[in-house]
Amino acid sequence: MDRDDLVRDTYTHYGLAMFQAQVLEHGIVNAMVYAQMPDRHRITRADIDAFMGRQFEKTLRALLRELKKYVSVPADLEADLAEALRLRNHLAHDYFRERAEAFMTNAGCVAVIEQLQPWQEFFRDVSGRLTELVRPIDERFGVTAEADALSDVPERLRRPAMRDGDDLERYHARRASLASPALTVAGLVPTLAV
Repeated sequence: MDRDDLVRDTYTHYGLAMFQAQVLEHGIVNAMVYAQMPDRHRITRADIDAFMGRQFEKTLRALLRELKKYVSVPADLEADLAEALRLRNHLAHDYFRERAEAFMTNAGCVAVIEQLQPWQEFFRDVSGRLTELVRPIDERFGVTAEADALSDVPERLRRPAMRDGDDLERYHARRASLASPALTVAGLVPTLAV
């Protein structure tokens, strides 16, 4: 793999990790909305939109504090949410600054990717566990796991796109190179919480 592709893949994995963190943030807001569903006869769509808008203005730390007002969070999930907050803040504020030197070499880029992959999965796992926590509320009001599955990122977004000048042979060779254990992105694109 050439240097440009490796740098691109490094940024892609960073982007996936931050995306997963944002999916978790959205899931926290969704959980608070779902927790209000028993009072839905008193809540309008405009009320929900306004509530979500106010929540999305908050930091992840503030969202986690707010979540506890609406949902009883098991201790293990609460600990993982706190770790997700720490990781998200680290990614947003410190990550590339701390790895500037490593990022200059191919081996450093591979190491960064290998570090980011489990974090992507961690955010995805915590988000999924939060979704499962409020699933009984969802199902009482007609939001099923099958409806959640409709929000999956399409398979075509999990594959590398063809580039200008690519023929099928070059495209498939690049896809095969991405399938190596250190650089795989397949399966890391999350189910979006809606």
